[in-house]
Amino acid sequence: MTAMAPDLHRPLHNLWQRCTAGIVLIAFGMLTLAPTAAVAREHSPDLFGSAMSADSDESRFAFTLKRLTKRIERLTERLDNAVDETSEKAQIRALQREFERLDRVVTGNLARIDRQLADQGAPHALHARNAEMQALYRMHYETLAAHLREVIDAPNVASMRNAAASLQTFLRSFQQERTPAPFDPDALPFQPRQPKPDNHPRESTEAFEQSGLRGSAPLQFAALDDYRFDLLPGAVDPALFAETVEIRLTPVIHAKAAELGHDPVRIYHFVRNEFEWTPSWGAMQDAELTLSARSGNSLDLSSLLISLLRASGIPARYAHGAVDVPEDRFRNWAGGFDSARAAADFASSGGIPTTVITRGGQITHVRLEHVWVEAAIDYVPSRGAVMRSADTWTALDPSFKQHDYQPGLDVAAIAGLDGQALADAFVGSGTVNESQGWVQGLDPAILVAAQEYAQAALEAHIEQMTDPTVGDVVGGRRAIVHEAPVLPSGLPFDRVVTGARYASLPSALRPTLTFGF
Repeated sequence: MTAMAPDLHRPLHNLWQRCTAGIVLIAFGMLTLAPTAAVAREHSPDLFGSAMSADSDESRFAFTLKRLTKRIERLTERLDNAVDETSEKAQIRALQREFERLDRVVTGNLARIDRQLADQGAPHALHARNAEMQALYRMHYETLAAHLREVIDAPNVASMRNAAASLQTFLRSFQQERTPAPFDPDALPFQPRQPKPDNHPRESTEAFEQSGLRGSAPLQFAALDDYRFDLLPGAVDPALFAETVEIRLTPVIHAKAAELGHDPVRIYHFVRNEFEWTPSWGAMQDAELTLSARSGNSLDLSSLLISLLRASGIPARYAHGAVDVPEDRFRNWAGGFDSARAAADFASSGGIPTTVITRGGQITHVRLEHVWVEAAIDYVPSRGAVMRSADTWTALDPSFKQHDYQPGLDVAAIAGLDGQALADAFVGSGTVNESQGWVQGLDPAILVAAQEYAQAALEAHIEQMTDPTVGDVVGGRRAIVHEAPVLPSGLPFDRVVTGARYASLPSALRPTLTFGF
């Protein structure tokens, strides 16, 4: 199960299309589509572009060009060494005939594409692109043919040498010697997320300091307005009210803080209840972007909470440390996993320093490096409900929450479809030759009829439901909302260590992008 399930609160909109997507994909894959992709595909700058319509024609043309290049090189060597060139000329003449045959195939393919575009009423842009491709192909082919004739019909050795040199220059101008690298699935330009078993959370203040993660010493600053925080150590640091790369005190942030009444209790519950946690590491978004996206990792959500608090005149800072989350609560938080190890690996693959704690051979907790917020709150006795004078650095975690998971509708059960029977009927509609490995004559109408029947059954079922939501139909998860008139009494899990506190995130907690040319 993934970590980002659908939001159960979204309104219903064309839900039957979403729910029958699997059947639609099967039916769509079996239908025959018009081959206009030959024109719509991107063209390379190599010789003759991608004018050939079939991969076999492209391969033959490219292979013949390579053979011609080698033959011209050998012809030039023979001429330079005064060796008889008759055999090489015969080979080049045979290649000339092969090019003439391939030219007829390519020209026929391009004409067929023209007819298909006309029959299907394709946009003018596709017609123009096909015409441009034909003109480019014809120009290059005529040039190639002229060079070949000059080589074959040369009256003497000197003329033949000059003609061969001109043909070599023509071929090199299109970099025909360049061949694409073979496909290697282990050397893709991107990689799937993988757990990082050696990326353990730091578990002591010394480990944080050795990594260069230190909080700055607070500066003295006068109290603001009627809310006093000068009696709380560290709260009078002017950096705790400043903007940073992530903490943006924009008009949008000020407007949201005002909408929430500059109330730390409402601000905390707003971020905690209405924003989705993303299991990744490093500050990815500033506060305004997080507010718009309605999701973020622990650093992003902390930046938003700090921004709203600072915009309300309340000192706030990041706290960075390691925490232990009970394995069942972590599985729920990470996305409803059945396995604590899989949930920990999922978080680790997002870059979060993670390890597991075992007792008696069983995983009991997941330990991870985490970022939360500390705010200068009038905590005693009202726990933030009344704000007169700050007395406590209160730990607030806007990231951690539990969810209710809800399965979606079972379309096959609602429609009474037997998948095996449907597959057997579809396969039985055609001819299958297992010994030679081919299938023909399959009737896609069987799948289309099943799709339409399932669609009708699902629509009828949804119409009988009372105010259905996306979650009711496709399933998903809903955060368990906590509403209280006061702030929480502490973090919702055990804190192993608070390694550092920051008014502004250090560069080590900002992801970097490296690229080269």
